[in-house]
Amino acid sequence: MTFYARIQANVARLTVAAAMWTSLFSNSAAEKITAAQTYREAYDFGYWDGRQSGMDDYQEQRLFDLENHKEFQVADHGYEETRHEQEVFLIAYRR
Repeated sequence: MTFYARIQANVARLTVAAAMWTSLFSNSAAEKITAAQTYREAYDFGYWDGRQSGMDDYQEQRLFDLENHKEFQVADHGYEETRHEQEVFLIAYRR
């Protein structure tokens, strides 16, 4: 491989890397997502928060009651106003 061919290959790799880096931090990440995606994300956040609350209650030898946990009442862990539909998020998180 000649010197110029190596330079061209390196430039091509850098161009691809720069495009990938830019796509990670572009404004497209802040766009609204579909209701199904919102539901999935909220459900996952709610599941893991509820699981952690249950484990904490068990370790503290308390009765498990989600309604007494701040996370369940607020239901906004992971919520981003610019991406998610609020009503869908709240329902899925609490479910």
